[in-house]
Amino acid sequence: MNYYSDLIKAAIDISKKNERCIVGLFRFDENQKIFQGHFPGNPILPGVFQLEMIKFCIEALFKVSLNIRKVNRTKFSRPILPGMSVMVEIMIDDEKNGFLNVKAVVKIEEGIAGRANLTFKKLAQI
Repeated sequence: MNYYSDLIKAAIDISKKNERCIVGLFRFDENQKIFQGHFPGNPILPGVFQLEMIKFCIEALFKVSLNIRKVNRTKFSRPILPGMSVMVEIMIDDEKNGFLNVKAVVKIEEGIAGRANLTFKKLAQI
């Protein structure tokens, strides 16, 4: 199932803090299909979807298509519920030979909801 439309609907703002730092703001409502199966009666935003949020921010800002090549380290520490505002801070660590290494922090009002270190492969300019 493709949840790209949920990302587009939920994205409030994506901007650069500087050349190496991106910030994305999202807000998901309970009617979005991403919550339908995760979990019925107690919906939370899936961890894998948080990784897609990181990818979405980079692709949107740099107009590039990416593929997640490696999840180096990831920890989801707080649930993200429907209606919560979510901020994704992405720091680009290294970029060479078509690969992009990033560190990201996913935050909600209550604090850090997750952290991820990822490697992306650049596929094409959009």
